[in-house]
Amino acid sequence: MIFQKRVTYMHIPAGSSLIGQINYDGEIQFFGEMHGDGNVQGHLQIGADGHWKGDINAARLTIEGKVHGNITVHEQLTLTESAVVRGNIMAPAISIQRGAVINGQLTMGKPRTVALLELQKSEELHNPTKQAAITAN
Repeated sequence: MIFQKRVTYMHIPAGSSLIGQINYDGEIQFFGEMHGDGNVQGHLQIGADGHWKGDINAARLTIEGKVHGNITVHEQLTLTESAVVRGNIMAPAISIQRGAVINGQLTMGKPRTVALLELQKSEELHNPTKQAAITAN
């Protein structure tokens, strides 16, 4: 199931259960249970009762509940004291309140920049000649 909606605000209440993928261009307040990936161009808030199992790609993300999956944020990630994340996180700006739990790798930086740096590092490891040229410059 692919859920696509063209409005600016969506509220998913506690007790709701979604399976599939969410692609959304606005703000989502999520308090239910999700099994699948999310692509949110605006702000995604996962409330204290929310439980998301899947990867998240969002402009802005606030987590008060639980996420089990990898997270890519393009602007700001906020983890409140009740947040529990099991997965890798990539974001340029992160606010973490005391009590939040992260079990995974945390990478600071813009997602595209980090990916380019990792690609360059990989090329340098596999091509010593290029590495020597880069170091010499």
